[in-house]
Amino acid sequence: PTIMSVYWTTDRMGLLGLPLPGVQIKLTPVGTKLEVRVKAPVVTPGYFHDAARTAVAFDEEGYYRLGDAAKFLDEAHPERGLVFDGRVSEDFKLETGTWVSASTLRVAVLSALGGLLKDALIAGLDRPYVALLGWLNEDAARVLVKGDPLSGEALARDPRVVVSVKAGL
Repeated sequence: PTIMSVYWTTDRMGLLGLPLPGVQIKLTPVGTKLEVRVKAPVVTPGYFHDAARTAVAFDEEGYYRLGDAAKFLDEAHPERGLVFDGRVSEDFKLETGTWVSASTLRVAVLSALGGLLKDALIAGLDRPYVALLGWLNEDAARVLVKGDPLSGEALARDPRVVVSVKAGL
């Protein structure tokens, strides 16, 4: 079941496209983002034998809550499509009241580090700061240290790796 499609040539990553015929989309504010909600024949009418989960999954107008956020590529030209804007369920507030888009920040960190981390986890709910837990890409780190035969922990502590991670962050 597809609800949106990009049916034109584009170099843009993360483009969701436009709704298919018969699909109704609405964007509902949730925190600082717009959650995509959908009503269409391709959407299940609910959870099998689970009225409680069904009630939570659909809003008061019968739209299914995807949990995905989107924004217009160009607000002045909505026909250019919607762009993925993370997951609303992954967003959280710091104790300062600042909203953090964990998925957006995770992608930005991984990109900024140019492959030095395999993955990252963003945390900080109700804390004064954002925390990051990263998994080192040992192959990329070995290239950085020019093949020095270091163990995993020594590789992660190597000043060349530490400086590169700090610079990326």
